[in-house]
Amino acid sequence: MNANLIATAEALNLAPLTKWHPNFYPNRRGVWGMWVQFWQAGIYHMISIHNCSTILRPREIAELIEGIESIDEFRWGIYMNGKNVPGFYASARSGRLLSGSTDHWYMISRSPERSFRRMLRLKRNPNEEEVDLVSYLDLAGEDPRL
Repeated sequence: MNANLIATAEALNLAPLTKWHPNFYPNRRGVWGMWVQFWQAGIYHMISIHNCSTILRPREIAELIEGIESIDEFRWGIYMNGKNVPGFYASARSGRLLSGSTDHWYMISRSPERSFRRMLRLKRNPNEEEVDLVSYLDLAGEDPRL
């Protein structure tokens, strides 16, 4: 499993079914998908699964996410939400079968992302905004006032 997804898989394994409320959506092409948003251990998680018309339980989604071995460099990053809190996002495919197919995209996001500094340092091709953010964090780490 991709290291950036461990926190999401762990949260799914702990998510109570009493607070599990999946929803369905059609994409631009009319293909249905499932999405769910939940709060676990102080972090909001949102997961959507393209081309999925069945309700999946948290542990089932965790198993599918564990099958994501890698995420293309340009399909993950850090964002700032409406309250300027850093979050993580990724889009990837799992190597594990869902309904007999691996033709499913998983869109994963969580906020706040507490390890975003480490994650950005590992990114081989950060965009300009990500480079600026790492530079700012490096300076803030040296300045006791920040």
